[in-house]
Parts: sequence; structure tokens; C-alpha cells
Amino acid sequence: MANSEEGFLKGLDDLTGKVAIVTGNREKSLKGIAQAEATLPIGKGSIRFIYLDLSSVETAKESANNFLKLEDRLDIIVANAGVSMLNRSELSHDGFERMFATNHLGHYVFINTLLG
Repeated sequence: MANSEEGFLKGLDDLTGKVAIVTGNREKSLKGIAQAEATLPIGKGSIRFIYLDLSSVETAKESANNFLKLEDRLDIIVANAGVSMLNRSELSHDGFERMFATNHLGHYVFINTLLG
């Protein structure tokens, strides 16, 4: 069972030739990328960070379009980013309740844009 980033990385199957998206916070993502590059045999592959703010419908669509400009396929997406315990009156940039925007609308727009 992967209870840490290290455990998660050790538990991965061979991802040679695969294109994946894993959502998460910028700081933790950059740390995870550095750890993955140091731990995993990536060969000629690369790991890139693409900014994604799931609380913004506009940014979610922009991020998906940025991905589509860089890659011609997607094999795996782990869409597990989310927030909780927010003030219900807190609104997103687009005017939606922020927790709903982040946990639902952002994922929906991001994935639908990727699917074209």
C-alpha cells in the first residue's frame, strides 16, 4: 500500500511510453516530479508541470489546451485534487461556490476539454 510519495513511486508499474496527468498542488507536484525523476528510470521520457487551477473554469480549459499543444495522446489521468472545509460563501473567480468549482466543475471542464 502506498502511504507516501516514495511508496507510491515504488508501486508503479512500468510506465515506459505512457503519457499521464496527475493533478495536485504546485509545490507538491514539483517536489514529486523531482523525486520521480531521481527514482524512476524515465529513459528518454520527461516529466512536465502544467499549471492547473481547478477552481477556475477558464484556467482548467486553458491548462487542458496547453496539454493538447504539447502531447498527441493521454494514457492515464489521476484526477484526485480537491478541497474541503472552505467557507461556503467563498466564490471562485467564475462566481461559483469555490469548493463545488474546484471539486466538480474544474475537473469536468478539464477532462471534457482533453476529450475534445
